[in-house]
Amino acid sequence: MESKFADELRVLDNGQSRFNRFSGFGRECGSIELMDGAPVAVFDDSPASWSCDNLAFERWRPGPEYRLRLAEPILFFISDTAKDPTGLNRDQELWVLATIPRKGPPRPIALGIKKAGEQDIRPLALD
Repeated sequence: MESKFADELRVLDNGQSRFNRFSGFGRECGSIELMDGAPVAVFDDSPASWSCDNLAFERWRPGPEYRLRLAEPILFFISDTAKDPTGLNRDQELWVLATIPRKGPPRPIALGIKKAGEQDIRPLALD
């Protein structure tokens, strides 16, 4: 991502942007592919990033590094008696284990919590 958006990222790093570090600052169209066992966003040549044929990604900066996230929500249904998994502490992120089809949104399988500074994701029991 850094090479494709080097000029934009330089403006953000120099504080010359109206976007703060926690906001999204651009969208791209593309898909998710597995490369060496890791999911990678592959951008396509869609002219309008607000009406993508496949997936839309937002560029954002939650901390010192830049990231991509899906612009569309992913539906995950849980029991009405399960504890709400979205009430997180500031040092936690909600992650989704999903299958990645060749076209279309990821299909969620399970949810997990990742704490800041840790590599492991703790699966949630949503019984």
